[in-house]
Amino acid sequence: MACDGDDTRAYKDTSCYMEVPFEASEYFKKCWMKTSANLSDDTENLGMSSLYSRSTLNVAGTLIGIESIGGVLLNAIMLIILLRKPDLRKEYLTPSIISIALSDFLFCLICLPLLSLHFFMEDMLSPSCKVFGFLTIGMWYCSAWSLLGVAVLRLVGVYFPGKTNTTAFEKASRLTPCLAWAISWLSMIPTLLPRYGSFELECKSLMCISINIDSEGHPIKTGAMDVLKYVVGVMTLMMLILNVATYLKISRQIRKAHAQMKDTHREIADKILEKERKAGRMMAIITLLFFIVYCPNIILRRAYPDAHFEKPIMVLLTYLIGWSSGIIDPIIYIICQERYQKEIKELLQMMKTNTTCSSPSQNQNSNLTILTSQTNSSIESRT
Repeated sequence: MACDGDDTRAYKDTSCYMEVPFEASEYFKKCWMKTSANLSDDTENLGMSSLYSRSTLNVAGTLIGIESIGGVLLNAIMLIILLRKPDLRKEYLTPSIISIALSDFLFCLICLPLLSLHFFMEDMLSPSCKVFGFLTIGMWYCSAWSLLGVAVLRLVGVYFPGKTNTTAFEKASRLTPCLAWAISWLSMIPTLLPRYGSFELECKSLMCISINIDSEGHPIKTGAMDVLKYVVGVMTLMMLILNVATYLKISRQIRKAHAQMKDTHREIADKILEKERKAGRMMAIITLLFFIVYCPNIILRRAYPDAHFEKPIMVLLTYLIGWSSGIIDPIIYIICQERYQKEIKELLQMMKTNTTCSSPSQNQNSNLTILTSQTNSSIESRT
């Protein structure tokens, strides 16, 4: 039995897990069951059917599938329009936005389909919880570090505007998302090492969860995920400070410029103010929602340590909200930026034009086939 780092704790501790045999999974022969004074120790009633009805599982699988398809399509569109336009590629925030869109795209393409099938088939289809946890959380960290990079770049651009046109700043804007990905995956490596905890299959939800155990199943005090949680807290605080400092500086500069302009130039000042507000609003909304969508699950599990078993429907709803981050980000990009809306319209128009241009040749081929057939039939009738 693993009791989250202290095997001398009372059995009633809600952080205790015990390993039990499990034969209902295609890939897993064992699972870990949470034990507490409020939960039953019935090792016979395992699997997702112990928590959810069949109709609930079907609805959850369908909704996750919709999130997956929508996230793949929207993030693919964002990647296309950001990469195909030279003027957009030159902007210093574009590499970081591409980084976030790419991590969202991969999350929706790899992780969400597995989670959707997980609810339909009542089994975790990933052959390894360690790999699945590594990929799922690693992609989330890529987006988080990219957002922190955006906050740093915007702060430098606002407080040192003369540096934004330098080659060094241009290289830094391209290097920032690369560092975000490198730091994310390197920080996740300890989760693959048995001595720092392990991702294991939970017996009832059949979800891959992090348990503080070593390679022999003995509890450890602090796991790799515990450390990463503190890192996330520090990152969140840093993003808040950087974004607030940037907002205050932009507001001060714009008010000053606006006050110094004459009435004839008031319209120009208003346009500058509106442009800065839209850019700041977009990044602020994305950063806030990136963390807010995961807050319901964190709050629920803090308030009810055994919520996964006592309030499974509420926990499922919080999961659905959290997994929607991959589809929320591109929607915010499109809503907040008229340029992106314009590029999407041009892309769709180009696709429509290409389809229309290919139709006449197809019609000509079809008419030629019909004419040939009629000619052959006429020759055969004469003979």
